[in-house]
Amino acid sequence: MNREGISKEYKWSTSDLYVSDDAWEKEFKEVDLAYANLDMEKYQGKLGDKSVLLELFALTDGLDRKVHRLYGYAHMRRDEDMRVSKYSSYMSSMGMLLSKIQSALAFVEPELTSLDESVLQSFIED
Repeated sequence: MNREGISKEYKWSTSDLYVSDDAWEKEFKEVDLAYANLDMEKYQGKLGDKSVLLELFALTDGLDRKVHRLYGYAHMRRDEDMRVSKYSSYMSSMGMLLSKIQSALAFVEPELTSLDESVLQSFIED
């Protein structure tokens, strides 16, 4: 059965995420550029300083929310009809973006796990 034959009540609404593909593409470019312009050297080796860690988390939290929305839209649109190459391309673009993000933030987990537990606990309590 084609998607057109399915009642609207049984379909997800991708317009809740983005009103159009153009809106998705615009935000994708903005997020990609934002991650490309992040100055990670500013944070590397300094995550033991609570204010630096909070600044990094504040910066990446907003971007991460957008990344999740971008991914959700691309994934749902691709799954609507796997024959539509445009949405397969969206998923490929998301894969590349996620790889860039993971690379940019690769220092965070090792740096946090190297901190003394008492430092982390003081961050949590504060």
